[in-house]
Amino acid sequence: MDAEFLHNLIQKIEIDISADSESSIASLSACLGLSKAHPQRLFKFAFDLPLATYIRSRRLAYAAEQILNSDSSILLIALRCQFEHEQSFSRAFKNEFGLTPGDYRKNPVPLKSFLR
Repeated sequence: MDAEFLHNLIQKIEIDISADSESSIASLSACLGLSKAHPQRLFKFAFDLPLATYIRSRRLAYAAEQILNSDSSILLIALRCQFEHEQSFSRAFKNEFGLTPGDYRKNPVPLKSFLR
């Protein structure tokens, strides 16, 4: 049950991110009919990683794909990936990958990312 639950949770996160939908812990928990704490505990136990960290990293990986594969502005990509401000997106992107979104667009290099 728990392995299937984790698989479904990760699949829902991937679908939400690629559809530019909200993928917050609250919305995922509500969709699955659970408290916010249960998916967080289970995810942390299984992967030794906070669920919020995983969601943020997947959003940033999706953003990196969009930066390279679209002509959309950095601001639009940030908004699609649930960042409220371009500055907070740029800061998170740089913390995750070591370079800004603009630098990545100008000079794409291989980035580390969570596997799907």
